[in-house]
Amino acid sequence: MNSHLSLAFVEYRSEAYIEILQRLCLERRKKIRLRPLNACSAEVATQALIQGLNVSFVTAPGDQQAPLPENVSLTEDVLNDDATLLFYPEAKSLAVCLLDYLDLETGTTVAPRTGYSFRNKPLCYFHS
Repeated sequence: MNSHLSLAFVEYRSEAYIEILQRLCLERRKKIRLRPLNACSAEVATQALIQGLNVSFVTAPGDQQAPLPENVSLTEDVLNDDATLLFYPEAKSLAVCLLDYLDLETGTTVAPRTGYSFRNKPLCYFHS
């Protein structure tokens, strides 16, 4: 595992998460936490299995909002996660969740771009 913390943002669609999973595999980051386990994250786990990506997925029992795919296990232990993929499409829920990761020293956190993303805002505002 790398000894640094990184944050990446992707579009909220399964294909974007699969692309970043492929990069994580190349970096030998293979233990992936899904938060929460919803329809989109379950689709990502299923597609990773179909594509033969060498990763293992975990989710916490309290984060399970969809049926558990066969390649996802339940655990509360977050200390050994190489990466966490966040699946909160609402900006406020995502912001609250990201606060949980402030104290981490290593790993990768991947979050969706929301309507509050700087890419959705004007570069400057002129008031006359």
